[in-house]
Amino acid sequence: MSVAGNERGRMTSPSLDRSEALWKRAQRVIPGGVYGHQNAGAHGERHPKFLARGEGSRVWDVDGNEYVDWMCAYGPMVLGYRNSVVDRAVAEQMELGDTLSLPGEAMVEYAEALVAKTAGMDWAIFGKNGADVTSWAIDTARAQTGKSKVVKVRNAYHGARPWTIPVLPGVPPHHRDELIEVVWNDVEGLRSVFAEEGDAIACVILTPYDHQLHHAELPSEGWYRAVRSLCDEHDAVFVMDDVRAGFRFDLAGSHVYFNAAPDLVCYSKAIANGYALSAGLGVEALRPAAERIFFTGSFFFQSSAFAAASATLAEMERTDAVGTIHRIGQLLIDGLEAQAESFGEPLVSTGPAAMPSFHFGDDPEYARFKRWCDAATEQGAYLHPGHNWFVSAAHTEEDVDRTLEATERAFEELRSSG
Repeated sequence: MSVAGNERGRMTSPSLDRSEALWKRAQRVIPGGVYGHQNAGAHGERHPKFLARGEGSRVWDVDGNEYVDWMCAYGPMVLGYRNSVVDRAVAEQMELGDTLSLPGEAMVEYAEALVAKTAGMDWAIFGKNGADVTSWAIDTARAQTGKSKVVKVRNAYHGARPWTIPVLPGVPPHHRDELIEVVWNDVEGLRSVFAEEGDAIACVILTPYDHQLHHAELPSEGWYRAVRSLCDEHDAVFVMDDVRAGFRFDLAGSHVYFNAAPDLVCYSKAIANGYALSAGLGVEALRPAAERIFFTGSFFFQSSAFAAASATLAEMERTDAVGTIHRIGQLLIDGLEAQAESFGEPLVSTGPAAMPSFHFGDDPEYARFKRWCDAATEQGAYLHPGHNWFVSAAHTEEDVDRTLEATERAFEELRSSG
């Protein structure tokens, strides 16, 4: 491993030769080289395309270059890479067995712990990805209500499934025939939708706050009260998609932090610190509907993931991980805002400290922001130009300082290049 320059950060451009060579190999055997949201080919020429390993808050690419990682594997690494407590629990479970013909005790133990911890929920089911459980929640709501339409916020992301993503190649438009989109925080607009379609609405699915690309918006006063009231009035189910934000605001659920009262809660990403697991939780009244629908997968009951999740929850409680995440995240935001002001750059920060979003105010195509992220990444702070960032409990004040050194050089580059 190497960091070009000196101990305090890079002064020169690191080599990405192995990353580029691997990228060419991948393009020959994998459509697009890398598919989906982890395709770094669009991030910038100075972003690595492949990583070799991670430790705590740091990652190393295949060329040996070290980065402070503010993406946390797009959210799952809430305690940091290679957390010894979590990995030890997984290793112990693997000695006994993982993918077996029937579930193991670890599933029941974690279900008990998660239900006990999550406010207002009475039972749990499990999958592997966030999209597994958000789609499961829609099926459960439809089974409960006998209705079919789904209300979501315009442009909100609830997983790579035909019912929720915009019409794309391979996705016929009819998959969204039962979808109604509203504007975040528009209470009157939501009331109008229920007035017109209430007899057909099975559920409203929302994220705890609106985490759109480059911009985040918190719930307004009265938004969640209106959602709860309208769902009750029209016999609809309120689904909280806590896949992205879960475990970074309150271990009892982000709905506690944002003062909402959902009927179903969907988790994934952070709940097992990088091991593949998702969870859906519900209130007692929806248990019969959940029992009627068909939901399964070949790898849904792997015991190692449940062991990881139990260890993650216990370790987060023991260490006040959520408090650390918010403290470090705010240090990062404050440092970047002060730095941007000193350079006269219109950096705009939105969203909570645990999952900050940034962009430049005079940059409608985000071209300058992308250049800035690319330059900072080259200097050792892995920054994504088109997604919210994530803070983990493994991040430290030293990581913030190291990041600010990298971003200062990125601001200097912007100023010199215009």
